[in-house]
Amino acid sequence: MVAVATWQGMKVYNHYKQRPVIVTVDKSYYKWNIEYPTVTICTKQLKNEDELRQEIETLSFKYNWPDEILTTEYDDFVSYLEDLAFKNYKNYDEYKPYATNQKKEYLKPEQYMEVLNRVVFDINYTERKMKHQKFEPVKVIEVVPKSIERVFTERGLCYVVNSNVSRFYTPE
Repeated sequence: MVAVATWQGMKVYNHYKQRPVIVTVDKSYYKWNIEYPTVTICTKQLKNEDELRQEIETLSFKYNWPDEILTTEYDDFVSYLEDLAFKNYKNYDEYKPYATNQKKEYLKPEQYMEVLNRVVFDINYTERKMKHQKFEPVKVIEVVPKSIERVFTERGLCYVVNSNVSRFYTPE
């Protein structure tokens, strides 16, 4: 056993002597062009109640939705928007009530993108709104060189920072 260990040790030592390792240190790291990693943030909330109602009223006028959406069916409609915005492939079975007509579908598929884009909480809008307040909040945008973009992913409407491909998934 000692003979095998000695033989292996000599083999490693000879390899080290024949092929030395060269270590260099690059001191010009200030000039390196390093990309920040892409960050994806998925919110799980709609706009606040006042803004949400205002958006729904505007969309109701645009798409000529029935008056019940703004009155007796308002809570069901908001629940429907939450389902549409935040359910994904992981909880696909929760769409069954819509498939079996136990729950009402309020929108046509061609309206999904615009409606969700207008009713889901918007980080960029909140950032602009907070600039006018007396206190200075911590801003993610100042830390990251590229802007925050809204994109549709398999997890719903999300925000992507520093992505080269996100522009292909924006709702606009």
